[in-house]
Amino acid sequence: MAKSAGRKSIERRVGSLALSTAVVLLGLLGPVVPAYPQAARLDIGAAPRNMIPPQLLIGDWLTIIRIDDRPQPVRLQIHTVEPGKTAGKLIYSSPKRCFVDLEYGGPDGDEHIFYIVPFTNCFRYGKADYIAFTAAEPIPGASSDLTRQAKDYRLMSKDQKASAGTSDSDADPQKGGAKAPKVESMRYTITLNRRRVEIGLLTRQ
Repeated sequence: MAKSAGRKSIERRVGSLALSTAVVLLGLLGPVVPAYPQAARLDIGAAPRNMIPPQLLIGDWLTIIRIDDRPQPVRLQIHTVEPGKTAGKLIYSSPKRCFVDLEYGGPDGDEHIFYIVPFTNCFRYGKADYIAFTAAEPIPGASSDLTRQAKDYRLMSKDQKASAGTSDSDADPQKGGAKAPKVESMRYTITLNRRRVEIGLLTRQ
């Protein structure tokens, strides 16, 4: 039986409304694309041979550089080395007279990276700019050397351990173990916009 003109008109309006709704929903939702998590690189390799142990960064350091052919004392104060936390500050005395708050980013190769915390008037910087600290001279017994020594110890027999004056059990360590490596000087480098703008040699105070 033929449909009435009124019924056909209603069906056309309903169909048109459904199509319009579908178009609007597609516009809001956009193309359906599966979401993939961002790839993150986890570096679990051995530490570089000459990397400063993080805890040895803590303390007061001093250097004197030259700016505009005049001496410029620069002091570094580090009180903690917990990644993502404010770690200390780099202080310029006269003639510059300003300071830079630092946030510890973590180790990168043989460097320790500290990001610049807003705000400072010492120099113009971006979010990715940083200050790096590296060893100024070889550090005895640090990093991979300690890994090698631990491996040699595990392969020793009980008699060899005893003759070497080491403890046979991890639960009963020998008193007066190996001293931590000593760091009396280190180099700092300020990198702004991927360009090194300042380098100095700091000594422990």
